[in-house]
This record gives sequence, C-alpha cells and structure tokens, in this order.
Amino acid sequence: MSSNLSNVIQFIPPPITGAASRVELQFDCDATAQINDIVYQDATNPTKVITNVNNTELNISIGVIIGKPTTTTCVVLILGINDGYTGLSIGSKIFLDIDGTITETKPSSGYVQILGIAVSTTQIFFFSNAQRVLQV
Repeated sequence: MSSNLSNVIQFIPPPITGAASRVELQFDCDATAQINDIVYQDATNPTKVITNVNNTELNISIGVIIGKPTTTTCVVLILGINDGYTGLSIGSKIFLDIDGTITETKPSSGYVQILGIAVSTTQIFFFSNAQRVLQV
C-alpha cells in the first residue's frame, strides 16, 4: 500500500479555549535556539530539545519554541495554536521543509511530517504527530 498524504482527511479544529487548550513544556536547549524553531527531543538527554534544521534527520519534531525564559531554557508548544505567521491558507497542512522552516507544500525529498494545520492566515494549530514518511 502506498502512502499518499494528499488523501489524509483535513482536520480543522473547533475554537479551543481554557487551560486544557494548550500543552506547553519547558526543556533545556542550546543558546542558539530561537522562538518559532521546530524542535525534537534529544535522544541522550530527554530534558533537552534540539532545533530540527532539516527534514532529513531521523528525529521526529515534537513542537515549536514559543518562549525562552533563559538563554538555555525553552518553552515548547506541543499542542495548541501559535500565532505570528503570515500568508497561511486556512485548512492547509503544515510541514517541516528541507531547510528546517515551515511550509504548506509537502517536501519533495527527505522525511514528511505534518506539524499542524493552518487555522487562520496567521495561526497554526500544532499537534505532536509521531509519524514520518520517507520520500523515495
């Protein structure tokens, strides 16, 4: 059976409110990590996240950095809506591009992981999707 991500049912979440609408976790991180970086959990140190700089790594992205309380501490959004993007198409899937940025276009090489869904032109509903598919 072949994998075709274009056949995945599009999910547009209802408005989410309240304390349970977000999952944010604090991790150690490198000083070079930036707000809005997509990250994965360090395999040797589970209290640390590493910026996922491309989609060829075998590491599964777990979320997006939304805060840096200190130089080496990051707050990572695992589940929920993050704002501050531009030009998104509502309902489109959000992927990690081959250069480590987010994109609405499924990458043509490397691994494909859906990071979330655009819920407005400026907001992404991020969710932890533990499936990655290698493009062949």
